[in-house]
Amino acid sequence: MKMMMNKISPKSLCLILAHTLYWSCLIHIGESTSTYSEHACTNSTASASTLSQDATYLANLNLLLSYLNSNATNDAGFYQTTVATGTQDASTGLFQCRGDITASLCRECVLNASREVLKRCPQEKQAVIWYDVCWIRYQDSSIFLPNPGIVPSTSLQSSETVREAERFNKLLAGVMDALANKAANSGSVKKFATAENNFTSSETLYSLAQCTPDLSAADCNTCLRSAIGFFPQCCSSKRGGAVFLPSCIVRFEFYPFFNSTTTPSISTDQVPLSAGKGKKSIITIIAIVGPISVVLVVFLIGFCFLRNKAKKIKKYLSLQRQDSVRNEISKGETFQFAMVEIKTATNNFSDENKIGRGGFGEVYMAWELWKEGTFLELLDPTLRNSFSRNEVVRCIHMGLLCVQENPVHRPTMATIVLMLNSYSAILPPPQQPALYNHNRTQSSTTTTGEHQFHQSMPNSSQWSANDGSMITEVYPR
Repeated sequence: MKMMMNKISPKSLCLILAHTLYWSCLIHIGESTSTYSEHACTNSTASASTLSQDATYLANLNLLLSYLNSNATNDAGFYQTTVATGTQDASTGLFQCRGDITASLCRECVLNASREVLKRCPQEKQAVIWYDVCWIRYQDSSIFLPNPGIVPSTSLQSSETVREAERFNKLLAGVMDALANKAANSGSVKKFATAENNFTSSETLYSLAQCTPDLSAADCNTCLRSAIGFFPQCCSSKRGGAVFLPSCIVRFEFYPFFNSTTTPSISTDQVPLSAGKGKKSIITIIAIVGPISVVLVVFLIGFCFLRNKAKKIKKYLSLQRQDSVRNEISKGETFQFAMVEIKTATNNFSDENKIGRGGFGEVYMAWELWKEGTFLELLDPTLRNSFSRNEVVRCIHMGLLCVQENPVHRPTMATIVLMLNSYSAILPPPQQPALYNHNRTQSSTTTTGEHQFHQSMPNSSQWSANDGSMITEVYPR
């Protein structure tokens, strides 16, 4: 697998990713995602505190919501449980997913709803939040209140109205009556039913009804008919509407908002979807997502092309710089100083300016000038009016650190790079360089350590300038 990846060029990999992104967008055009609809919050009359004031109940509620999330992939699409049963801080809750959605979409919806409900009901201990494909309900007791889940209630409606309002309202009433009976008396675990009915030759009415399975058939019927009873108030003559109760929902639209291939439907005089609003909705989605996908593909291709081109240019410039340096060195134009310049700088190699000697020559007066605070005298006189004092001092300082006698005190190359690039790096004070002659005017006077060192060295190798010896013996860092 690794060998195959090495053979794929960056350009080809970008094309593969762009192709995958494009088709992923097209595949997911028709896949639904959970969308917030409504919520209702309340506190029971027996509760003496709000949610934020009751830390124990809040902890139990968070635990309850986590239990709901972890069980959101079961096949039933429903789960109910209680935390701290029988105590005054008990929390009971449930989730219900719509009967036509997948387990993955159910889990997504429950997760989103459990996060959103605490934001929208931060002080209340009882709440219901409805999404288009699921809802969550909880309250501060060990059981739900003894009613078929009809309080509180909320509704949504379309802003558009239908033609032939009287005929439409009559059709809707008949469809919803049939749906309530079918959902309440469903033999399956899901008390769920849908319907598709022809309104005109070019319009189809899509309807849905569902109860939570903890209700009996009678309670489910009561809940659904309570919800349908709100239609004349909220949704009369509208092209869409929904009523949400804690234990049931009813909804109708003039476009297919549910998956009819996985739900039991009541159908009369159905017409092809291409003639209804559903087809227009799909076309609209494709018209929006299609161009966006194309733009993303073009952007990815352009980005990959420019990145590869930039790499080639960078490599070319790097090779050019290397060739230029080689040419300068080969011509002998780099790192050269005239002998007269060297003699002038060292006062004709005077011993007065010498602080040590090694295999690469003599080290001159930097340490002495550093101690005296006159280190700028090291500069060529022609440069003394065109330099940065801080940079010169820092370079001399680093040079002295590099010739410390103890290898541990010498900076590493990584530290040198840091010192050169960052003025925030603090440089330690330099100490006397290795084998520095303390009394240059009396060269015969040496310290005890120096005397012992000289005695320990063979006479033929002491202070040799040509035998490859260094200022000090080489100790590995």
